Order: sequence, then structure tokens, then C-alpha cells
Amino acid sequence: MEDFISIVNRLNERGLSFHSLQENITMDKSSSTGQLMFHLFAAFAEFERNLILERSAACRAAARARGRFGGRPEKLTSSDLDLLKTLIDNGTPIKTIAEKWHVSRTTIYRYLNKMMIEDKKMNQMTNYSETKKLLFYKDTHRRHFI
Repeated sequence: MEDFISIVNRLNERGLSFHSLQENITMDKSSSTGQLMFHLFAAFAEFERNLILERSAACRAAARARGRFGGRPEKLTSSDLDLLKTLIDNGTPIKTIAEKWHVSRTTIYRYLNKMMIEDKKMNQMTNYSETKKLLFYKDTHRRHFI
């Protein structure tokens, strides 16, 4: 909104006035009423924009609470991912796999990257829980000697 106000002010400095067709107001420096009306409509427009943003955020949160998420649905299912992993492990070319599912090679690489990231997260969680168990064991073991 600040950019719009500065643009209109620069136009006024050049001797041009701003006329809104929808609200039917003219804003020029010579008319204080026109300037007041312009700033009022600008404030209302900003207020309305903020209301729309708040309502949209509330609707997205309500949809998430119902289990709905935005965005395009996934192309491959979990069973497809299992098959993809098997095909890759057997040495099937990416191009052949992509043609089988009618997707691009980039899509296959994205799914492979996603699977690798999930595997790393699972390994880190497993390592963390094993480390935690080991530390607990050492801690309890020391207590017996004290």
C-alpha cells in the first residue's frame, strides 16, 4: 500500500492527478478532500486485504485439522514407491521406470531423493534411541557401583 501511495504522490508532483474509476474519486494535492478520500480508501483497501489473509489462514488451518492438505496429489503411491526401490536396486534404468509410470525422469529422481531423506531421518532416529538406551544403561550401571 505504501508503494501505491508513493506512486500517486509522485504523479501529483508532476502535475498529474489520480482518478479511481471504481470508487469515482480524484486525488490531487490541491484538494484536501480528494487527498483525504484517497487515504481513507487506501486504508480500507489495506484493512480488507488483511481480513482476507486472516480468513484464508483460518480456512487453511481448519482444513488441516480435518486432514485436508493443499497442493497437487502425489503421483506415486506407497506401493509404487516400494516397486520403484526394487526396480532401482535391480538396476532398471530411470528412463524405463519413468516411461512405465508416464512421468518425467525428474519426477523419479525427486521421489528417490525424498526416499533417501526419509531413510536418513529414520536412521538418525534409530541411532538417537540406541544412543539414549546406551546412555541410560551406563547411567544405571554407574549407580550400582556408587
